[in-house]
Amino acid sequence: MPLIVIQKQITQEAVKSWLFDLRNVYELKTLSEDACWSVFEKHAFEHRNIDEHPNLVSIGRKIVNKCGGLPLAATTLGGLLRSKRREDEWEKILSSKIWGWSGTEPEILPALRLSYHYLPSHLKRCFAYCAMFPKDYEFDSKNLVLLWMAEGLIQQPKGGRHTMEDLGDDYFCELLSRSFFQSSSNHESHFVMHDLIHDLAQGVAGEICFCLEDELELPKFQRLRVLSLSQYNIFELPDSICELKHLRYLNLSYTKIRSLPDSVGNLYNLQTLMLSFCMHLTRLPPNIGNLINLRHLSVVGYANLRTKLNVEELIMHWSKEFDDLRNEDTKMEVLLSLQPHTSLKKLNIEGFGGRQFPNWICDPSYSKLAELSLYGCIRCTSLPSVGQLPFLKRLFIEGMDGVRRVGLEFEGQVSLYAKPFQCLESLCFENMKEWKEWSWSRESFSRLLQLEIKDCPRLSKKLPTHLTSLVRLEINNCPETMVPLPTHLPSLKELNIYYCPKMMPLWSSFAFDPFISVKRGSRRQLPTTLKELYVSVCKNLKSLPEDIEVCALEHIDISLCISRCPNLQSFLPTEGLSDTLSELSINGCPLLIQRCLKEKGEDWPKIAHIPYVKIDGQLIFEQ
Repeated sequence: MPLIVIQKQITQEAVKSWLFDLRNVYELKTLSEDACWSVFEKHAFEHRNIDEHPNLVSIGRKIVNKCGGLPLAATTLGGLLRSKRREDEWEKILSSKIWGWSGTEPEILPALRLSYHYLPSHLKRCFAYCAMFPKDYEFDSKNLVLLWMAEGLIQQPKGGRHTMEDLGDDYFCELLSRSFFQSSSNHESHFVMHDLIHDLAQGVAGEICFCLEDELELPKFQRLRVLSLSQYNIFELPDSICELKHLRYLNLSYTKIRSLPDSVGNLYNLQTLMLSFCMHLTRLPPNIGNLINLRHLSVVGYANLRTKLNVEELIMHWSKEFDDLRNEDTKMEVLLSLQPHTSLKKLNIEGFGGRQFPNWICDPSYSKLAELSLYGCIRCTSLPSVGQLPFLKRLFIEGMDGVRRVGLEFEGQVSLYAKPFQCLESLCFENMKEWKEWSWSRESFSRLLQLEIKDCPRLSKKLPTHLTSLVRLEINNCPETMVPLPTHLPSLKELNIYYCPKMMPLWSSFAFDPFISVKRGSRRQLPTTLKELYVSVCKNLKSLPEDIEVCALEHIDISLCISRCPNLQSFLPTEGLSDTLSELSINGCPLLIQRCLKEKGEDWPKIAHIPYVKIDGQLIFEQ
């Protein structure tokens, strides 16, 4: 026999109009005063010892007496008073005129009006916005925050430590704690509003939103910020969508849309684009990169990127609010489902939270992929085998905190006629906090032109040797690093070493072997192909070894810069610098500057032929 429970607000007369037999209908009674007090006490004294506040207990029992035995009223008022410590604040609630005010909407309980009345203004706006949802509508907290953002109800916090998403989550949790929202009984991760709370929202909201019915056409609201067409039976968007210049949130999930018009790329204010479970979607606009304010792109489900022939550049960004260990499997599934077409030329993955990358990222079938960037994937413990991407030219790896070793798996398995990283021209590692060791094969990096290693403080093993094509090498801000430089750099033209103090003593002690590229007899040399030389922050450097001065400096014919070497007294060979040197810059080197003063310094005759001489930022000579 089914059981039907009727709430207090529904009369038996109303029930009789659609029920013939009331024998199995039970009216839900109100709570007793003691039971109502228990509900109130649980919320109002959640973080306090009730025995230490007898006066608040006395006032609280009087407030509960006004709740009429309704648990929702006791819950919301308890949530309101949880944060109020003073007796006068509780007295203000007890004696409020709102208890006796019927207004134009008598069905709204005075206790609920009181709870809303004492909300901070920013929470009032966010709560009132929820009036747009139909009754019993189940919503996701993350999506609700995105809607609040789109409507301008959340402003970017000052200081840069927190995002709008962080602030919105705080707003939601505060409303949840005050029982304006409650967990759904159907879906663990969703929330609903009680019917009476929904009535309150509609009563305070006024006409702030417009809900489309199936029979209506899409109106042209020039200032529209949120447009949700989710689950509508539509196949395309009109080009006129671009007229909605203020649009910040566009939801096309669960539609039959096949492509997005190119005009979508003109929605410069768009923050959120939802395309989840668009099973027929085959094309994104080529100018989607114009959406400079886009923060959230959702293509979860059957949005098959593998069929999108026009996608040549793809950015995948994981927001940090989803950065928790519980979602690692979900994140891997999402990245697996986002596998793009092999026509891809440029891929950027930022903030991915899994421990490893899916295999499609290093699939050799991506023969057009020329640039790959991996940023801030802090939970990954190994790098993908991208050495087997046949035409990869530029590779950027940054903020991979979980990587301690880069081994041969980084190169992958290539065919008999191919070499690892056979086309790579530029490689950059940056902010690799735990990286210690790098292993490589002699066949790799045969065409590498530029290598940068920045902010990698624990790297202690050798760098790849025989980089015969390398033109530029930079090691920057590696304070604990004593990495020997590669020994065979016949093509090197630019060498930059910044803020690596443990490497610098090698210069002052004349132990220069780690920097040698060519040895002729007993003479030790920097590469003869070197065209630019920057020496910076070498506190212990007093002079260059005599037997390398000439051979190291006589070939530099573009630029020589020496900065912040307070003990350096001399660097000039007896024969002087190269006749083709075009620029000399000396900064923060007081001893050296004294010797190079125009027409007065001891070494001025050796540099007077240089067309452009700059000392401490001042141009002192120009031909």
